[in-house]
Amino acid sequence: MMSNQGSPFISLIHLQRLKQLYSAFGQTPSYVDMNQLTGIFFCSDRNASKLMNTLKNKGFIDWVPGRGRGNKSSLSLPMSFEEILLKQLEYQVCSGKINEAFVYAEHFEKRTLLQKKLPLWLNETKVELSKANTLLYIVSYSFPECRPMYARSSSSILLLEAVFDTLVRYDEDTGKIRPHLAHHYYFKDNQYHFRLRPDIYFHNGERLRPQHIKSCFDYRCIAEHPYLILYRHIEKIEIKDDWVIFHLKQKDPTFLHLLTDIHSAVFYMDPTQTKVSEDQFKQAIGTGAYSLSHQEKDHWILSKFDRYFGIGGLIERAEFWSTQHQEAIQSGHVYEKCPVQPEDHENAHSVEQHACATLEFANHKNQLSIDERAWLIHKIRQFAVDHNTLINSLANSIMPYHQKRAFHLFHHTMKKPERTISVQYRKGDEWELKPLFDYLDLHGISVSHHVVERTNYPWNGSDGVDLYYSCYVFGNNLSFQYYEWLLTGNIFQTCLNAKERRSLLLFVDTIMQESSDNTDFMEKLYRGEDWLIQNCHYIPLWRDHAFYNISDKLHGKKMDNMGVMSLAQLWLE
Repeated sequence: MMSNQGSPFISLIHLQRLKQLYSAFGQTPSYVDMNQLTGIFFCSDRNASKLMNTLKNKGFIDWVPGRGRGNKSSLSLPMSFEEILLKQLEYQVCSGKINEAFVYAEHFEKRTLLQKKLPLWLNETKVELSKANTLLYIVSYSFPECRPMYARSSSSILLLEAVFDTLVRYDEDTGKIRPHLAHHYYFKDNQYHFRLRPDIYFHNGERLRPQHIKSCFDYRCIAEHPYLILYRHIEKIEIKDDWVIFHLKQKDPTFLHLLTDIHSAVFYMDPTQTKVSEDQFKQAIGTGAYSLSHQEKDHWILSKFDRYFGIGGLIERAEFWSTQHQEAIQSGHVYEKCPVQPEDHENAHSVEQHACATLEFANHKNQLSIDERAWLIHKIRQFAVDHNTLINSLANSIMPYHQKRAFHLFHHTMKKPERTISVQYRKGDEWELKPLFDYLDLHGISVSHHVVERTNYPWNGSDGVDLYYSCYVFGNNLSFQYYEWLLTGNIFQTCLNAKERRSLLLFVDTIMQESSDNTDFMEKLYRGEDWLIQNCHYIPLWRDHAFYNISDKLHGKKMDNMGVMSLAQLWLE
């Protein structure tokens, strides 16, 4: 048995020596002389003797030195090297030293082993992390994109809002837009003027200047990214002293709201570089209350930014982990349920979101005819009405703002599809869709299933399926996000042909010119959604919810309409 002498922790070099011993002798009791040990360790007699005594004192080997010249010493390893390494990894994880555990696992090529065992140890880890004012946040999906311009998933929002800031912010209580990175702004002659605060620093230590803002948004206007169409009205960006001036081509009542959106957050770009470096966009450097100090596929660390200009976070550090192991459900301070299982409706914290599940008809050369789509919409809508519940409440429109507008389909000619229809959805959504598929089967419609990993959403439109099952989540600034969905959502990208996209965009720009303000624009924008419904491009199905397991030790966990918490407002008992 291993003794309890000394510290249970062991250095990498000592672990390497144990591996060498195990490779040479295994767990078989052996008699060895000093020449053998120096040959294994490639060191002097003195260092070999010192090393064996250290390993003995720490309880990792049974070692009895031979008495007198020429007498061999007895050696045995009470545990295999993998067992010893696993013990070390467990000690480190349970002591809150998760990063060190990953370094050790990487060194000995046992990362897969650590990821397999990690969920079993996290409950003890949480206690140690709490003492160090560190949040443990666990998700069951791969981490989303962390660059504001490219992030499509609502799962990105908590991370983005912690790391990045916007020029202005939307105040959900008053509905007004307030200064943030810009401490003052005004509008004149289709120009927005912003004056920056003088005390703002990026996480790399560089002070924020107007040139950074210009470089950031100049790039936004030319790079290929999901939100490019929203910046189409920017004619040029000008700098005058401490001011940044956006010149617009036309009236745009959404523009100020666009700048409040997290996808318009300011990220670091070097304004002295004439050519954009791709490396700049692989980093997530912002001005937010937290910096992304560690980033791996399954493990992110956000650390409190001490030079933050505003009210910073109360938690010193947040450990984000991605795991598929069900044992981890109760382990973190926060466990986000995704995908949601039926039992989660009763056993987890439910957050009603401004969210809507939809079925969308793909545009491709073999797509269903409009008469076939109308028939399917009629049947699917009837199913949604018949299965209207408190959990899956019926949706008449993409968001609650227009819910009172009754759903009507005015397409009078319908035709039942004669072929199998293909539906694409994310892994984990099966239980939501199975009753619908059974319903269609009763009406003579066979369904071909295309299930993809959740990270493959949103759809790219290149797979030739007939229907996509999607879900959209909206935050507190509904008027802007309704407009954003209409022009950047999956429907615009994969369900409309080029002519239809141009027509919809022309319609949106026209009503912008006619609208007196953003609220008036929001009211008129519903005509665009109704056009999508009447032309059989999509069907709103039901409202959606978010589900979490949240520790009672975590406070400040107010969630917005997207079911997203603010890391800066959380604190641990």
